[in-house]
Amino acid sequence: MLNLAYVPDCTHVMALALQHYFTNNEEAKSFLSMSGKLRQKWNLGKKTLFIPPAQRTKARFQNISILIDWGDKILKNWQSLSQDIQKELIWFKENPAVFQELKSIRTLISFISKQKNILLIIHLQKRK
Repeated sequence: MLNLAYVPDCTHVMALALQHYFTNNEEAKSFLSMSGKLRQKWNLGKKTLFIPPAQRTKARFQNISILIDWGDKILKNWQSLSQDIQKELIWFKENPAVFQELKSIRTLISFISKQKNILLIIHLQKRK
């Protein structure tokens, strides 16, 4: 047999692929870590308007859109942010590669999930 399976929930499969991407990519892990640390630091202060969104532990890879929307908002308003906020967000501004990859992945997930009659076939590896 070919060990192929039909997977009707393609967004779930994409989330698993994204989880694999983050697990094996140090820059991506750092991006999530930095946004989480900044969220903790800014949680109860005057900077809450600029705080990165919360990522639920179980569904963080299915909810990257809110993180991307936050990043777009930050970049769009960068010049109007105070120097203090810019200083703490410089890690995000100076390392755009992971953010751009996330945006590309979201575009791909969105495209696939909107297609009608797509059969997503994946190869399932046998567990040893």
